Amino acid sequence: MKRLLVICLLFVSLATDCFAQQSAIDTDLLSICYTLWKDSAFGRDPNRTERAAWILPGDLSKKYMVLRWRRSGGRNTEFWHGAIPVHALAQVHTHTVMADPRPASMDIDLSKRIGISVYTVSGSGIWVALPSGQILQVKDSTWYKELN
Repeated sequence: MKRLLVICLLFVSLATDCFAQQSAIDTDLLSICYTLWKDSAFGRDPNRTERAAWILPGDLSKKYMVLRWRRSGGRNTEFWHGAIPVHALAQVHTHTVMADPRPASMDIDLSKRIGISVYTVSGSGIWVALPSGQILQVKDSTWYKELN
């Protein structure tokens, strides 16, 4: 039993490391991004609120699990209270149309500090801050059309 647990933990650890180093975005993650973006009124919420979630390894029925953040109602920001989920693969959040769509310095610092990718979602595209500090645009302004 201990051996199985060690193998499972090793697999999750390797999956997390692989996810943190990738800059590509698959259809499942794209769908999660769209749901958050839609929930933020497509970045046009009059109160400029954002939406955020942790991306976790999925189970047999889906590739990823999503742990959505409680809405703080903050303007152009969102807050997580509590420990970061142990097996988090990435963090994803929306940016409003009034904000720079690229990862902010806090997003980059978070990615470096916790060692996972941080995605920012907007109508202008999707960007990722990698744990190395590198910022990449992974989707352009037509990203949501891929879901139709």
